[in-house]
Amino acid sequence: MSVPDYGELGKSARDVFREGYAYDLAKLKLSAKLGVEADVAFDLRKSELTGSFLGKYSTNGYGQFSGKLSRPSLLTGEYKLNGFLSENVDLDAGYTFNLADNFQTCRVRGKFHNSLLHADGSITKDLDGDAVLHGSAVLKLGKLLLGYQAEFKPNGSRLSKNDLALGCEIGNSAALHLRCLRIPKELGLSGFYSVSDKLDVAVDAKLGLGDESRPWYLGAGLAYKLNEQSKLRLKLDKNLQLGTSLQMPLNEEAKVTLAMNLDLAQPASGQHKVGLGLDLEV
Repeated sequence: MSVPDYGELGKSARDVFREGYAYDLAKLKLSAKLGVEADVAFDLRKSELTGSFLGKYSTNGYGQFSGKLSRPSLLTGEYKLNGFLSENVDLDAGYTFNLADNFQTCRVRGKFHNSLLHADGSITKDLDGDAVLHGSAVLKLGKLLLGYQAEFKPNGSRLSKNDLALGCEIGNSAALHLRCLRIPKELGLSGFYSVSDKLDVAVDAKLGLGDESRPWYLGAGLAYKLNEQSKLRLKLDKNLQLGTSLQMPLNEEAKVTLAMNLDLAQPASGQHKVGLGLDLEV
């Protein structure tokens, strides 16, 4: 089994806090078995409509092509080839064009992964001359996963990302993720525990160490599977913001998600939020 990439460290805990929560939005997602997806979202507070249309085409042994058009005017094309030169090497390239201002960027990325190491590097360049270099690596040491990522902008001669992470698997049902972002500006710790095949719980904490007001965060969340197709999610943070999400099927092709955020610190303030999502598969 290959080592996960840097972005997947701590993903189990993040999913408990993020999946199913979309406040102040009415969302519609349409997925077709042919590899076509459409997403539409209406912002209930700003009365703004956003959306995207994605198409994918996979070839036998020659990679996958995808194209995406996002509202208001962003066009993206991507090509992915897994197993380039060897089964441990992946390659992808992308191109982005903003129809509104003709701003264009291109990206090339390569990955190497096996049972001990996952490393990737990319260069993203806009056609006006600016470039961004990104690299990350995750090394497996027994039950530990040690990761680092950096992003460098040559024009500014500075690191825009400088992050360190340590992941630890505890048995088959628990995981810890320690991170230091913008070394040493922010420390974070998250934990995930699968209580049973129906219940997952997670905690997340972070502490800012910069010269600002040293913000900190603490939250806890759970995801409970009511049945094979329905799930209830709850989360609460130190500011007494209670998030709830209920996902349930309407039929075999459709499921609906209702999300709410309740301001328990100021229940009479009128700052509560709701969100509604509908997923269709045809």
